[in-house]
Amino acid sequence: ERLRSRLLRLIRHFRGRLKTAGFSCTGGLFPVQTLAPVPGLDAVSLYGRLSDAGVRTVLTSGGGGGAKISFIITAAHAPEDIDRAVQALAKAASIRSVNGATLRIGGGR
Repeated sequence: ERLRSRLLRLIRHFRGRLKTAGFSCTGGLFPVQTLAPVPGLDAVSLYGRLSDAGVRTVLTSGGGGGAKISFIITAAHAPEDIDRAVQALAKAASIRSVNGATLRIGGGR
């Protein structure tokens, strides 16, 4: 029960941090949290940037909706891990490629 309670707190923490950073996800209160598509941002590129930042995610086929990125939250994570992942996401999402040039948009989302 203690681990389940910890996991639930971590999932809520993750969802709250995402919302504060301007993102949303699906997954309810389950450990797999799938990032809602970000207009103008390629999920495959975002996956690579997150990986480069040391954030492990899962890239899945979204069917007709393109690729999607999922985060898997476990009871082994600490709130600081969640914070770092969301910070890396905000930083990675602030980078856009336009005609081969890389642009940084704001300080995040």
